[in-house]
Amino acid sequence: MVDEINLKEMPIRLLYVRFLMCSFLYYFMHEVTPWSDTQYDLAAKRLLEEWDTFDHPHKYLTDKESLSAGTGYSIRYYPTIVKISSVQWRDNFTL
Repeated sequence: MVDEINLKEMPIRLLYVRFLMCSFLYYFMHEVTPWSDTQYDLAAKRLLEEWDTFDHPHKYLTDKESLSAGTGYSIRYYPTIVKISSVQWRDNFTL
């Protein structure tokens, strides 16, 4: 698993992608994710703190309110690239 230090040092756009991937795996696929609940919460907190400092083509999928609550539950649509990447990440993580 990724540790707290890695979450703090991870590039913010990558952190956002991983947040989306964990959200897809947990809320849509109902599967365990490579991140613990604590790590997911830490990622949401950092994303909220740095929300206005980065751009991402899928940033519209979530908002400050959801990040403040530490959740990706409200995401109802996941782009295909997020879905495929999530499954590949999960599969590589569990090897």
